[in-house]
Amino acid sequence: MTQAELVGDVIHVTSTYNERHLIQQVPGSRFDSDLKLWRVPLGWPSCVMLRELFKGSLVLGPVLTGWAWTERKTRLDPAAALRDVLSLTAFGDQLPNVDELTAILDALVHIEADAKLRLYDYQVVDLAFVVTNRRCVLGNEPGLGKTGVVLRALQVMQRLGMDPFPAVITCPNSLKRTVWAKEAAAWAPEFRVSVVDGGVAGRRKALAAEADIYVLNWESLRLHTRLAPYGDTELTDTETHPKELNDMAVRTFIADEAHKVKDPRAKQSRAAWAVAQHATYRIAMTGTPVANHIGDLWSLLKMVEPTWFPAKTKFMDRYAMTTPSFYGGTTVVGIRPDTRDELFRVIDPLIRRVPKSLALPQLPEKLPTQYRETPMGTKQAKAYRQMEELMIAQLLSGELLAAPNPLAKLTRLSQFAASMADFNEAGEVKLAAPSNKVDDLVDLLEELGEKPLVVAAVSRQLIEIAAERLKKEDISHGLITGAQTTVERLRAVERFQAGQDRVILLTLGAGAEGITLTRADTMLFMQRSYSVIQNKQAEDRVHRIGSEIHQCISIIEQVTPGTVEERRIEVLQGKEDRIQEVIRDQQVIERLLGMKVKATK
Repeated sequence: MTQAELVGDVIHVTSTYNERHLIQQVPGSRFDSDLKLWRVPLGWPSCVMLRELFKGSLVLGPVLTGWAWTERKTRLDPAAALRDVLSLTAFGDQLPNVDELTAILDALVHIEADAKLRLYDYQVVDLAFVVTNRRCVLGNEPGLGKTGVVLRALQVMQRLGMDPFPAVITCPNSLKRTVWAKEAAAWAPEFRVSVVDGGVAGRRKALAAEADIYVLNWESLRLHTRLAPYGDTELTDTETHPKELNDMAVRTFIADEAHKVKDPRAKQSRAAWAVAQHATYRIAMTGTPVANHIGDLWSLLKMVEPTWFPAKTKFMDRYAMTTPSFYGGTTVVGIRPDTRDELFRVIDPLIRRVPKSLALPQLPEKLPTQYRETPMGTKQAKAYRQMEELMIAQLLSGELLAAPNPLAKLTRLSQFAASMADFNEAGEVKLAAPSNKVDDLVDLLEELGEKPLVVAAVSRQLIEIAAERLKKEDISHGLITGAQTTVERLRAVERFQAGQDRVILLTLGAGAEGITLTRADTMLFMQRSYSVIQNKQAEDRVHRIGSEIHQCISIIEQVTPGTVEERRIEVLQGKEDRIQEVIRDQQVIERLLGMKVKATK
């Protein structure tokens, strides 16, 4: 018989020697040789796994039983109920955790009585989920107003005496002022907001200012906090030393575009862990919680609930299905079928996701991607084949360009599939006309008549070549790239939305987040990213609130036949399949519509 009891903030488990292989599967478990028992971190996953691993032979002590009952009744069960509805009217008179939810709704009604902006029904449920859960992931698809929900949630929390301030919001640099500062002024003008930017002195001054909310970008976050450890990663004295954010006594930590923590070795991920660790309320916002596979979710969960899955290796061993990689190591190919249900029992109460098709049924249909073949010109094709076969190619100037390794070769092939290239004055490789992609862009614009068009690509150089060609053709256009300031990007968006420019050209790095380009019903990808997240976010610039004026949204992708671009389509589809295995949008739609969910094979 295996016994488990809560002692302090650790679960003590006594089991037989023959059962050690079971208890070792629980993340964070370790044997205490002095007490002759196993110590397991306190958390809902530990309770679920212990039940699953030991079945009927597990006996819970009264203290652990009381903790688990309270955690379920006051947080997890209400959160699970809320994640499954689009409107609170679905509950009728049977509201979950009725006293707390009634208080939340009363506070919301009082706040919105004189407010200019009000939440949609599904956003009211979002808010209730966030406030009830306190530590969660708001994973609605992009364009559904997560920013407004979180700001209103802070208002409700303040009114309920939950003391949410100071709150720290980390987000992409382009969203600090254009989204968070702007939206805070619209939704919650009473909040004092300090935008942290500038040099070191300016950032420290902003962090020292009296404010309710501090907004800083992901790159700056790691400069103003110590870093949390991860595995065998060595930390310098500077990285372990407490800094401004560690001395602030942060009450609420909000991570916007929280998928940016997917790499646990990245400094910005470990910075987010360090700041979130001591915050009472932790809110992760991302419409794309998984970029590649289930492994991306671990770092996000660690930020929201640090004690739930202490070690990534055990998380992956327990839930990930892997296969040996051609280059060594392993490749994640999906979720383990035998632990799939357990995984979702653990994580589902933490994550609420509403697909755009349900929240905003008034949005136009997004049509399947149309592919346009863009054959290479003679010089381009010659350079591409030389690089493909010999790892060396002749450029426009006659000079030779070599690829020293397979990764460099892939990069060069991607470049030659889009344009010719040459060396610049600094001796660097730079894309140069002629470009099959740019030639086809001009043809497409002729086909579209006077319709506005959004054009996206990974390469800034390709976007700049396109801009030069549009200027030559006297076609009005704007640019959103990393070479521009925030003000210049904002002005480009305003001109396009106002009808002053027919085309807006953007790089996926600079233009995939935080902007609205709903004047266009058509978007052209000159290049796709290998990141499903970037591609989806870019598409959501045109398919969001405001696009109701269109009958449908068309996505067009240029593909150079006989090149690596054809393989990229297959790679992205494989990633999409693994992502859907985790976020389960079809099942979410069926559940929220009250339909019977089909069994998953």
